[in-house]
Amino acid sequence: MPRLSESSGHRVLELGCSTGAYLGKLAAAGWQVVGIEPSVVASQKARDSGFEVHTGVLDDIGFPPHSFDAICAWMVLEHIIDPVKTLRVFNKLLRPGGQLLISVPNAGCWESKVFRKYWYVWEPPRHLHYFDPKRMKKLLLDNGYTDVQIIHQRNVLNLFGSLGIVLKRFRLTENLGQRIMRYPDSPRFIVQLILAPVAQTLAFLRQGGRLTIIANTSSNQTFIRDLPK
Repeated sequence: MPRLSESSGHRVLELGCSTGAYLGKLAAAGWQVVGIEPSVVASQKARDSGFEVHTGVLDDIGFPPHSFDAICAWMVLEHIIDPVKTLRVFNKLLRPGGQLLISVPNAGCWESKVFRKYWYVWEPPRHLHYFDPKRMKKLLLDNGYTDVQIIHQRNVLNLFGSLGIVLKRFRLTENLGQRIMRYPDSPRFIVQLILAPVAQTLAFLRQGGRLTIIANTSSNQTFIRDLPK
């Protein structure tokens, strides 16, 4: 995921912050961090680490307008009942010159077409919405954002999950399929290293299974330093 640059006093909100691992990286870079997390257990762990984290969803928290310089939501928007409303709230919460950084599965890539109903990302009822680059860009432009950048991640984790689902169909490989399905939750570095050329090629061809989206509010001010290797 993108890294926000070192900051002195700028304020950032992460929606779906889990136990606060990314908040910790932002805090180390000088950001004033705030998180929202629906899990009672995870949000408490984040608070135990010293972060300001609210238990619940965005609608539960009454932040005043223009409260943040940046907002992050990693693999969250597909779980939200009304993503359009959420994007509009984000826009109100961002200060002029602020930036929104989100990631979503890419329903427009080759994976969904090849695996069809066995694509790992469908995941009903956990995933309520599906996005492709064209739809994602239109949603942001229609709801007050500018300079929308769509980045295809160098990531093949969805592929493992999809292969696992296919293998589970066959009784002789059901256990193997289950193990492969669990791989995206705890990927091994050596496997990622071996598959790096495949992931880089798919990203270059704009067929990555996951998208990172960066969008600005009205000003051209930016806080992005670089993108992940």
